[in-house]
Amino acid sequence: MLQYFPTVQCFTGGHLIHSCITLFFTSIFVFISTIVAMTLFEPRITSSSIMARRTSKGEVIFIINKVICQFVFSFTPFAQTWIYIAFMFFPALWLFYFYHFENPFYNKSVGKLYRIFSFYFFWTVLMLSISQVLILLNITF
Repeated sequence: MLQYFPTVQCFTGGHLIHSCITLFFTSIFVFISTIVAMTLFEPRITSSSIMARRTSKGEVIFIINKVICQFVFSFTPFAQTWIYIAFMFFPALWLFYFYHFENPFYNKSVGKLYRIFSFYFFWTVLMLSISQVLILLNITF
């Protein structure tokens, strides 16, 4: 896995310390980004920007979703793929629910585009979940 550093083992010794430091500072970054996104948000229906929105919750959910996916794929040493899919399923469902049912954008085209993207992401994770269940049940076609 670490072809340039073959003597380094994941999550042991110095790698564990660096991983913990990275997780700590990334958590601080997510916290600050969430506060900034929610605090500096200004809903304007009269804005000339097509990205004008009613609430900043969508941006916050998207930031949290990105960071969860980065944590899962960068710092977790799981051998089972179903753990990765479980960590991706709930944020994808949360993102899909918010963009599909709460529709935070004033512009209908932009709202539809975000609904399509969030649905595509959720659909992909849902299909991965179903395939993982079929693998666990040892069902083949």
